[in-house]
Amino acid sequence: MGVLPNSRARREDVLEALRALDHPADAAELAGLLGLHTNTVRGHLELLVHLGRASRAVERRERRGRPRVLYAPVSMPPGSVEAFRTLANVLALELAAVAKGDPSGVETASREWAESMVRAGRLSPVGDRAASIREVSALFADLGFEVATEPLGDRLYLRRCPFIDQISELPAICDLHHALLSASFNATGGHVDVPTLDVLPRPDLCVATLRDPVHTALPLLPLHASPLEDPA
Repeated sequence: MGVLPNSRARREDVLEALRALDHPADAAELAGLLGLHTNTVRGHLELLVHLGRASRAVERRERRGRPRVLYAPVSMPPGSVEAFRTLANVLALELAAVAKGDPSGVETASREWAESMVRAGRLSPVGDRAASIREVSALFADLGFEVATEPLGDRLYLRRCPFIDQISELPAICDLHHALLSASFNATGGHVDVPTLDVLPRPDLCVATLRDPVHTALPLLPLHASPLEDPA
């Protein structure tokens, strides 16, 4: 029995049940508490581990028999807290821009946020493409993403989005992230455009296309693997 695509609420139930316990638990124990099939709960737990919201460990035991796989909740990392603050800040700036009659509220808010990152010393106007990619990659890593690039520098891979559980109901979050990427690159002066952000071509992976604004980008090859791809 697998996990249904629209089962975020059920997954949150599993996580809350895990948090309510004072010990690591296996799928069978949680299934008994929730009245669900063990395989369904195990599927949710494995996805929570993949998203960085739970940990998995094999039970150490002296007696015979297969050891249990135990799960425990993971506290929200500092980067995730920063990501939520960033989103709240950009939304506030966007509302202020709309109130002033600016139809491009997202772009305006993202630009102002990126400029604030420069003033705070978290982005530098480096003026070089490679350095610009390093600057923006480090900034988004601070926001809680796992970041990597193609050797050619034409793609930016983003994993472990702090908002992965919200984007199915609030896809505008992805538009905000796209705008934030573009504004961050502009703030560094590194001559990097972000024409597209491919949202979740694979689970927990978004791919930003990076382009030199002076030249026409060559067609990208199909996505076969990424530097962040988990080994088979």
